[in-house]
Amino acid sequence: MAAQEQGVPRPNTTPPAAPPRRLWRRVARIVLAVAGGLVGLVVLVVAGLLVWANTGAGRAVLLRQTEALTGGMVRVAGLSGRFPDNFRLQSLEVRDATGPWLTLRDLHLDWSVLALLGRTARVNAFTADTLDLPRLPVSEESKSEPETGTPSWHALGVDIRRLAVRQITLGAPVMGQAAQLSLSGHGRLGALGVVVGNFSLTKIPGVDIGLDLKRLDRAGMLSLATTAGGGRLALHLKAQDGTDGFLATQLDTAQLAPVSLQMDLAGPVAAAALHVTAQAGAATAQTDGLLDLVGGRMDRLEAQAHAPALSLSDTLGWKEITFAAHLSGMMSAPLGKADLSVDRLAAGGSSIATLQAHFTGEGTTAQALAQLLHLSVKADGVTVPGKAPLVLAAAPLELDARLSPQVEGRPLSVTLNHPLLALMAQVRTAAPQTAALTLKLPDLLPVGEAVGMALRGQAGLEAHIARPAHADGATQVTASGTLGIAGGQPQLVGLVGPHGPCELPADPPPLPAQHTTAASSCSPAHRASTAGPLPASPAPLRLRAGGPARGACICP
Repeated sequence: MAAQEQGVPRPNTTPPAAPPRRLWRRVARIVLAVAGGLVGLVVLVVAGLLVWANTGAGRAVLLRQTEALTGGMVRVAGLSGRFPDNFRLQSLEVRDATGPWLTLRDLHLDWSVLALLGRTARVNAFTADTLDLPRLPVSEESKSEPETGTPSWHALGVDIRRLAVRQITLGAPVMGQAAQLSLSGHGRLGALGVVVGNFSLTKIPGVDIGLDLKRLDRAGMLSLATTAGGGRLALHLKAQDGTDGFLATQLDTAQLAPVSLQMDLAGPVAAAALHVTAQAGAATAQTDGLLDLVGGRMDRLEAQAHAPALSLSDTLGWKEITFAAHLSGMMSAPLGKADLSVDRLAAGGSSIATLQAHFTGEGTTAQALAQLLHLSVKADGVTVPGKAPLVLAAAPLELDARLSPQVEGRPLSVTLNHPLLALMAQVRTAAPQTAALTLKLPDLLPVGEAVGMALRGQAGLEAHIARPAHADGATQVTASGTLGIAGGQPQLVGLVGPHGPCELPADPPPLPAQHTTAASSCSPAHRASTAGPLPASPAPLRLRAGGPARGACICP
């Protein structure tokens, strides 16, 4: 038996090693316990601070620190309620270097701290009994560095569920007239960056804004309601201003008061229906259309306006103004036509018996830019202030302008014709811009009569302007022509003569950072003895005229 027992191996009585999984679980429990303890400690500290902040001593410290941390710019008083999410202030005063410019009293703010975790600034209520704005703040230069990248607040949504101020008092410096108003409204915007950053109608999240502003001291109101989202837009705007309101005060006339405006825009952003009506005194206007706000196109746009005889001041008035337009196509270069007619216009000592303006946008494709934009204006019976008020009244003054949006450089041609003058301009409106101008004055006698000088002769001028393609380039200006004085002032006749050529070269500095000066045709010795240091401001033109003094150089 003993031998047999010796041949049988003994069982292994050593306990097996603990699996690694149990060790990691133990470590995880320890880490979670420590983290939970830290979080609990933070929560206790925050809770303690909040409890302390809602005691009398804590509130007193908060009021003092608010003023200290803002450098005295913000002063608050009378904190009550539950800080920080539902509290009241007896007063909040915002100051600048000259004193308080904004004061709110009986302020109540109820907002959600937890909503910020979902990137939404939710304000359940923001109300105030009074808001005083006696003036605008004094602007101070700020040297803040520009932000790079997309700011984090662009993704923040805003949800203001109730906004109300019982009385807003504005000082005369704010709007040109002291006023008392009331404000109520609400606002919801899915993300601030969609509106503040790269605005796009197709990417606007849920928008629901409503504002009502009413004057308490006089007749006047403003109401705005707009919703947007899902490729649709709805906007309703209504405004009224009384006979003694802001507009009448600014224009210093009651002829264009009362004022009313109503605008409705609703539908898909690619096919929104527009309706606008406006009235200012006896003047009325109306616009209807169907617009593609994304593509910048108009399926149709019809507008009419009429103003009867009005005398806005001693120097401004008319007998009648009418306007009508029927347009379609691209907003930047529309197709269609528009007409403006003004009868007996008086402004600033000048007057026009009749003014007729006609616009046409010509093209073959409704969805493309117009091939030609043509504007013609004809003014009859033009009088001007001065010693010869009827110098232009004998014949109409005619303007003709033609722009070709689809042609390389977007060329513009302009002509202005009258028996006393002829002006022609050829302009490249696309960068780099250039212009060529030609002016002819065939008879200087009427011009001399207008300025009170005996003058006979003729004048002509050609000018060329070329702007650089890049911001650091130089703008080039050259001009040349003829000035012939055949009679009148003996001094001018002797100085210029009947066929005096003139030249006016100049190279003005295009940017403040550049300091270029004109290249003078005078000798270096002459420039050094008369000009002194070269100025950094734009160089004046120089005149070189013919006649007996031909070749003489007149330098400033």
